[in-house]
Amino acid sequence: MGNNLERRIIVLGGTPEIIQLISEFGGEVLELTISSDYRLVATKTKRETESVSVTTSEIDLCDAILINEVPSSNLPTKSPARSDLKKILEKFHQDARPIAAIGQSLILVAELLPDRSLEVALGKDATENYRASLEKTDALLTACPADDFISDRLNKTLTALGSLSGGHPIASKTGVQRLLRELVEMA
Repeated sequence: MGNNLERRIIVLGGTPEIIQLISEFGGEVLELTISSDYRLVATKTKRETESVSVTTSEIDLCDAILINEVPSSNLPTKSPARSDLKKILEKFHQDARPIAAIGQSLILVAELLPDRSLEVALGKDATENYRASLEKTDALLTACPADDFISDRLNKTLTALGSLSGGHPIASKTGVQRLLRELVEMA
């Protein structure tokens, strides 16, 4: 991809490695973080690693969103961040823009997009609590090896096991890399 085709990807819970991979695959990252008072704070990470503030209108111009390893329990039910993230996800879903979730974020995304019957990754080592949390959301649980990801074309969602891969870090990294490449291509 050339620079004129660069895709803007919102990332919540981004690691330096994920941000680097998105950049390598042709994406520009708008990074969201959760402040101590549970609000979403956005900054743009440029290739030179400079961060600048981002406006709501810039978020609206993004092509896709990735939520990485953000447990649902980290966002209290009535927190501003949870409410704002729900609005962003609903808007992206409505506009058919890709939404990706990795690891513990699978539950959060399924909770924030209820009644959508999202197809989400389920590892062979999934705990009963994890399975029960997803079943409460009407998500469709699909078996997924650690080195792959699930692509729900109907809902334009991508999910990978990440830390939920049952202790398979190399396979998990491969699954996440595949998901990131597909996310940037879909955007």
